[in-house]
Amino acid sequence: RRSSDLGEHSETVTSLDLVTCLESTHPQMTFLCRLKFALFAILNKMLIFLLVLGVLWILLLFLKYSSKKVKEQQDAVYEMVNKIIGVIHAHNRDWERNLELMPYIPIPHVRDTLIPPEDRSHMKKVWQKAVKFLESNESRIRTEGQRINGEDFLVWRWTQPSAYCDSIT
Repeated sequence: RRSSDLGEHSETVTSLDLVTCLESTHPQMTFLCRLKFALFAILNKMLIFLLVLGVLWILLLFLKYSSKKVKEQQDAVYEMVNKIIGVIHAHNRDWERNLELMPYIPIPHVRDTLIPPEDRSHMKKVWQKAVKFLESNESRIRTEGQRINGEDFLVWRWTQPSAYCDSIT
């Protein structure tokens, strides 16, 4: 701003050569006050930066935790799938040796064999995912409906001949 006399009207200057004096927006502030004001501004920006950094850190920890949980659940599902396959395959071998009466095994029986009663509610999601996995990805096991002792059950039947399995292993 340019002023012919200090304190009179001011106008916008377009060239630095025309500037005769500078005015402060806070003319009554002392040097210490200005320094304090600048420090508060810097600290405020640092605090905001640290808060954002903290939120990002917490988000990272949450993502690590959730990915760890997902991995643990996937591992539990695959472990359950392997156990189910083992039970069904063993049942089929027993049936071929005439130790079992039926060539199929009811799904609830397999669940009750593998999961103790106190863990069933906790393992419900793992069980359901394992059953879905078997239905969509396992060709050696067929799901079908059977009437057993007057009740309808979904059952699993081992479809691969044991001679073929034994020759592979």
